[in-house]
Amino acid sequence: MADKLSRRILLIGKILRFLERHFFDPKLKQSLVLALEESKAIRNYSAGDEVICFDIGANRGQTIRLFKEIFPNCKIYAFEPHPNIFKTLMSSYKLVKGVKCFNLAVGELSGKFPFWVSPLDEASSMNLPDLDSTWNRKKALILGINPKKMYKKIDVDVVTLDEFTSLHEIQAIDILKIDVEGGELQVLLGSRSIFQEGRVSIVQYESHDDDLRPSQQIQIETLLAGYGFVEYSNIKHSFGDFSDKIYIKRG
Repeated sequence: MADKLSRRILLIGKILRFLERHFFDPKLKQSLVLALEESKAIRNYSAGDEVICFDIGANRGQTIRLFKEIFPNCKIYAFEPHPNIFKTLMSSYKLVKGVKCFNLAVGELSGKFPFWVSPLDEASSMNLPDLDSTWNRKKALILGINPKKMYKKIDVDVVTLDEFTSLHEIQAIDILKIDVEGGELQVLLGSRSIFQEGRVSIVQYESHDDDLRPSQQIQIETLLAGYGFVEYSNIKHSFGDFSDKIYIKRG
């Protein structure tokens, strides 16, 4: 029974990643290219300047692949806290030029904190969802799991972007991608200094409209607006009730 359940979850994960790559990624690529062109014009970049990308919630490296397809010479800092998924990430990208992977979560505070692991690893999160929510029950039904047993707790190391960029002497981030299943606001709150200093050009983050967790959308929009960012595009995913929003710094 366990092997059958594992095969089912593996198959569902492969289907979802196939849909994303062939239906969502092309639209995201187009938006990122246009957003970066506009950002470079605003900041008076030259064509040869290096593109610095941060991938917060790298999972298996789906966004790393996408970044490298769009910007072959970009430098990528990728963060994935799940220890087993991080091994998969490293097996694919540890030798890829310009890619550095870190077995860390990113949040508002640094330290060691609980991380909630889902059988569908893309849904793992620092923020435990409402297990009684409609969307959690629906996902559990699709996966063939008891809704109350959808997540298991482990402890992971967490860093703030302010601390990380200071430690690694990173002066600017062209694209900051955040996909941390409900912890996007916490990532931004741990990045106050780099935003206040104008060191981030583009923010791409995943926005959920389901009932898994209380919405943070208003707080995120208000925070970004305060740093001079405006919404550039909103790209709906190929399944579920969520989208990726791209914000560009204009102020």
